[in-house]
Amino acid sequence: MAWTTITYEELVVHPEATLRKVFSGWGMEIPAKALDLVRKPSSTVVEGSRVHDPHAQLSLWQSRMTPDEIQRALAMVRRFGIDLYDEGVMPTRSFTPGDHPS
Repeated sequence: MAWTTITYEELVVHPEATLRKVFSGWGMEIPAKALDLVRKPSSTVVEGSRVHDPHAQLSLWQSRMTPDEIQRALAMVRRFGIDLYDEGVMPTRSFTPGDHPS
């Protein structure tokens, strides 16, 4: 396998399944430390943040951007041939086995 494709969104919502995909590609079990690290909030997380609610964390950008800004950002992404994102929180397709876009 030349590479393993995952998305940030899948890693946030389904950390164990996403890491299983990555490590199984290398013929390895998921190290416990990897699971601990992916579940641990960043040191820059402020009290009261949405980090403990994955879907709220991922949707924060929707409340910070206007509909016009979202459309302009999506147009730029599409100019690069990336069709993985739309106005939704999750990518339009999944790369993690057993995961389905929400």
